[in-house]
Amino acid sequence: MLEQLNGYIALFNDYWTNAGYETGITPYDLEDLNKLCLQNATGSGKTLLMHVNFLQFRHYAQGSPLKHDLTRTVLITPNEGLSAQHERELQGSGIRVERLMTDNGDLFSSSKSGLRQVDYTEITKLGDTDGPNTIATRNLGDQNLLLVDEGHRGMGSKEEHGWFKSRARLSEKGFVFEYSATFKEAVSAAKRADIEEAYAKAILFDYSYRYFYEDGYGKDYRIFNLPRTFEELQFSYLTACLLSFYQQLKLYEDKHGNYAAYNIEKPLWVFVGSSVTKATGTKAEKATVSDVGMIISFFAGFLKDQAASATEIERLLTGNAQQTGLLDENGGDIFAGSFVYLQHLLLREGWSVQDLLQDILAKLFQNTAGGQLSIARIKGDENEIMLRVG
Repeated sequence: MLEQLNGYIALFNDYWTNAGYETGITPYDLEDLNKLCLQNATGSGKTLLMHVNFLQFRHYAQGSPLKHDLTRTVLITPNEGLSAQHERELQGSGIRVERLMTDNGDLFSSSKSGLRQVDYTEITKLGDTDGPNTIATRNLGDQNLLLVDEGHRGMGSKEEHGWFKSRARLSEKGFVFEYSATFKEAVSAAKRADIEEAYAKAILFDYSYRYFYEDGYGKDYRIFNLPRTFEELQFSYLTACLLSFYQQLKLYEDKHGNYAAYNIEKPLWVFVGSSVTKATGTKAEKATVSDVGMIISFFAGFLKDQAASATEIERLLTGNAQQTGLLDENGGDIFAGSFVYLQHLLLREGWSVQDLLQDILAKLFQNTAGGQLSIARIKGDENEIMLRVG
C-alpha cells in the first residue's frame, strides 16, 4: 500500500509540475498511515460513519496479532453537549460507551475494555498534568484508537495547538479517524505547511457542503452583495429578514399537515455573528458583541416605532425596492418574489399591513401591543440573556 501511494504521489507531482504549479507533497512514510480523515458536510452522516468505522476497525483488529497492543478506544469531542449526544447515539447503535473520566476521580472508566467499548472525553480535558477536570495524556498511553469529532480543532490558537499535540501523543502507535465539515477551511486558516501536508495525505474523501448541496441536501441559501453600506440599509434589510422568518412560521402553521411526512420542525431564526470563537478582549470578540448589540437594537426599534415598521413592511410587500434601497449591483430588487405567501395572505384574509404587524408582534414577540424591549440576565447562566417585550 505504501509503495502504491508513493507511486501515485510521483505521478501527482509530475502532473502538476508539468502544468506549471509547485507541489509540496512528499512521499508517504509508515507514520502517515495511522490516520484517516472524513470531510463531510454537517448533516451528511458523519456520526453514523464514525460508528461504522469503529465497528470495521474492531472487526479487523480481532484477527490481528496486534489486537492486544491497542489500549482503548477514545472518542474526543469539543464539548460536553456533543459528548452527551454521541453517548446517546452510540447506545442507539448498540455500542458500549462510557465517560473516560468518572465522577469518583478514577482516571479510567474501564481500562480493560479495549476495543469493545468507546470511552469519551472532551478535548479540553486532555492536558500535560492531572487535575480535577483534566487527564494527563501520558497516563493514557500512545496505543489508542481515536475517534475525533470536529477534527479541525487544534489548528487555531496556541491553546488549540496543545490539544493537537495531546491527540498526537495518544495515537502515536495507534490509529485515528477524524471527522469534520471544515478541514479545508481550518487548514487554510492555520497557514502551516506541516498541517496542510498531513491533511492532504489523510483526508479520504471530500463531501463538503458544495457537493452535499449539489446532491439536493442541506439548507437552501441566498447570498446578497449590496453596493451600499450596510448601516444605510440595516433597518430595511433586517425587517426583510424578519418578514422571511415570519412567512416561514405562517407556512408551518397553515400547512403543517402537508409537511408532516418530511419531519419539518418549527422554523428557527438564527443570526450568525462575525466570530464563532470566544477570546476575551480580542477584536473578534468585540465585533461579536457589536453584532449582538446591533440585533437587539433592531428589535427595540422595530417594536418601539410601529408606524415606521408598518411602512417598511408595506414597501417590502409591494416590491418598492427603490424606497428600501435593497437592490443588487444591477439595480434589481434582492427580495423580489420572496413574500408571495404573505401577499396572498393579505388578499385571502383581507388583512391590512397593520393587521399583519399585529400578528408578527404576537407570533415573534409574544406581545400584540409591542412596546419597550427590556433585557434580563438569566440567573446562573452568564452566556445567555432574556429579551422581554412590554
